[in-house]
Amino acid sequence: MKKYFFTLLFLVAGLHLAAAQETIFEDLLFQLPDVIFTKIETAKDYESSYELKIKQPLDHFDSSKGFFYQRAFLSHKGDDRPTVIITQGYDRSENRIGELADFLKANQIDVEHRYFGESMPDSLNYNYLNLKQATADLHHIRNRSLGGGDTEDNLVVLCRNCHRLVHDGIINITKGKP
Repeated sequence: MKKYFFTLLFLVAGLHLAAAQETIFEDLLFQLPDVIFTKIETAKDYESSYELKIKQPLDHFDSSKGFFYQRAFLSHKGDDRPTVIITQGYDRSENRIGELADFLKANQIDVEHRYFGESMPDSLNYNYLNLKQATADLHHIRNRSLGGGDTEDNLVVLCRNCHRLVHDGIINITKGKP
């Protein structure tokens, strides 16, 4: 009987710990300015999954032009895991785990392109659908002035406030090792 009691106690404690970790993670998501998130069905072998709506300017060089929300899916495996960013999302109707994230047992952010799927502004001005704006939706992990390139492995999605915090030196982004 003691064996079953301790097994049940261990199981309940583990469930509370997992729920506490998810709550802490969601608290961190709530702190992100200009990001709306919704918990969705958790991807297989992940702790939690979310649909994100990240406020982006139509024109990164003139914020008076207006904003839209860019959709991304976040699948969280653990704080100690690397993060894979998928930026080839023309229309992301659902959360799909890519091969690299699966192979590395990594967290994943799957970003839908501007002007595709649900990442559409209210008025479609196609002057802002260009490589310069799409690249500016992402942030360089290693600055171009320091040799970083415009490649998938050197870009991360940031809302405009976090982007400013990076440039002000308040947030530091580093590339994790797989």
